[in-house]
Formats: sequence, C-alpha cells, structure tokens
Amino acid sequence: MTRNIPLSFRPLCERHRLESKWMRQLLFSFEGRIGRKSFWLGAVILFLILLAGFFTYLTIVGFDTVMNAPVGSRASAIVSLMISLVLFAPWLALLVKRLHDRGKPGWWSTMFLVPEYSYQFLDAFGLTGGFGRFNMVDYVIGGIYVAVTLWLLIELGFLKGVPGKNAYGPDPQQMEV
Repeated sequence: MTRNIPLSFRPLCERHRLESKWMRQLLFSFEGRIGRKSFWLGAVILFLILLAGFFTYLTIVGFDTVMNAPVGSRASAIVSLMISLVLFAPWLALLVKRLHDRGKPGWWSTMFLVPEYSYQFLDAFGLTGGFGRFNMVDYVIGGIYVAVTLWLLIELGFLKGVPGKNAYGPDPQQMEV
C-alpha cells in the first residue's frame, strides 16, 4: 500500500495511521489503562462532539423554536438522549480505562452512568419537571448526579493512577509523552 505513496508523504501517512489507531484505542477499547492526560483529551473530544450534535439540532430546528416550545415539550430532551446514547460506548471506554488506572474495576463506571442516563430517560419520557420547572425527580436524581460527578471529577480527573503495573496493564505514565 505504501509503494504508491511518494516518499515525501510516507511519514505523514504513517503518523496519521498511528494517530487514528490511538484514537480508536482511546475511545472504543475497554482494555488497559489511560492516564489523566488521555482521559481529559478524550472527555474534551466527546464534549465537543456532544456540542456539535446539539448545535446541529438547534440549527435545523431553530433556537427560538426550542426556547419557545410549550411546557411539556420533550423534543430537546429526546435529542439530548439520542446524542448521549451515541456517545455511550466511547464515554464508557474512557471511564473503564481510567478506573483501571486507579486500580478499580470497570463496573464502577455504573455509579456514574446510572444516574446520568436514568435522568435523561426520565426527562425524555416526561417524568421530570422539564425546562425551568423542577419536581422531586429532578431534585433527587440531580442531587445524586452532582455528588457522583464531583466524585468522578476528583477520582478520575485529578488523582494519579496506581504506579507501575497493575492487574489491568502497564503504567500509562511510562508510555504517555
């Protein structure tokens, strides 16, 4: 395959191939460990994809239509849920690998994902108060979500991983540049 590529472009093609492989490993593999730097990079990438999806929705439907929707309209909640479901596997892969780096099993990610997706499902199906109107579901699940998100932010975003090799693989600090 590289025989048809001019010699001057071969290093660029090889670099692109390696970066593409690294991105697939980061967002779609549940094996191994990642450090804080890779975790934050992946989180920013997924956040930008989420924003792009929602801005695309706003562009198609119109910002005024969304903001002036009648109370009880769930179109935005349903779109938000669909975008989140598309990003579920990459987000789960990031969480699992970062938990592995902290020496914890990947199933701990359910502590974050259950409140997040529970709220989105309840909102999409009209069981929350809706935009600007809160009910008990909003307060209970929202409180749990905030507490778990703060734990996640500290645990995965700021604390160092287990030094050296652990049950989930080699130390990513020795491999990251």
